Amino acid sequence: MTAAARFLWPLAGQPGHGRRVVDAPTGAVCLCCGQLTGPAAATAREACGINLDYSRAARRDSGLVCEGCAWALAGRGLATLRLWTVAASAETIMPPSHPKAAMRLGAHVQLTNRADMRAVASMLTDPPDGEWLVTVAVSGQKHVVPYASTNLGPGRWSIRVEDHTVTASPPEMRDLLGRVSALRAAGFGPDQIAALHPGTSLSTPERLAAWRTHAEPITSYRGSPLLRLASLIPTKGHLDEYLDRYPA
Repeated sequence: MTAAARFLWPLAGQPGHGRRVVDAPTGAVCLCCGQLTGPAAATAREACGINLDYSRAARRDSGLVCEGCAWALAGRGLATLRLWTVAASAETIMPPSHPKAAMRLGAHVQLTNRADMRAVASMLTDPPDGEWLVTVAVSGQKHVVPYASTNLGPGRWSIRVEDHTVTASPPEMRDLLGRVSALRAAGFGPDQIAALHPGTSLSTPERLAAWRTHAEPITSYRGSPLLRLASLIPTKGHLDEYLDRYPA
């Protein structure tokens, strides 16, 4: 696996990060990702801001940050990675980024938000060949990319969702998305589904039947980061598409 920023930066064409670059000694490692910085790096003092969670940094003893991580930490407003959910694949042309994303990172990187996670769902249920990654921003206030790693090809995957690492297999995710989509169609909200607690929503025979069919078989996921992720993905604007693609 590759550190997410080290994968994204060259894939996006090595965009500028606006930080002063210094000569790094041989063997220097990056504070954020823990990998070798290479001959040039930014200082941690310049590259790391208040949004970096130093407790999660790979090498807190280092005073240098590689250029990929310096870029991932840079920017403001709509031009900062922490605001966006990222889906990237070295082998796949990705759908266009959100129109408000003030960063254009090439055909292999999509920046999106919780309103449209269809590309994320596709990657998690049918991963592409080659190296790929997904990072999911929830609040838009926390860096996610610096703490993530890539996946390689199909099979079991791990992605970063805000401040959690979530691991699953594609069939597991397909099943959860199918059940979550059916529950959303029955009128249950994402928080009710993530907690597997319907509250007072079992008000009709149809809702009760939907809950028994789709919620009760997944009680082992109650409150888990994986179920919370699955609950975020199907939104009302694209729910019919999810119901067709992931039949429960």
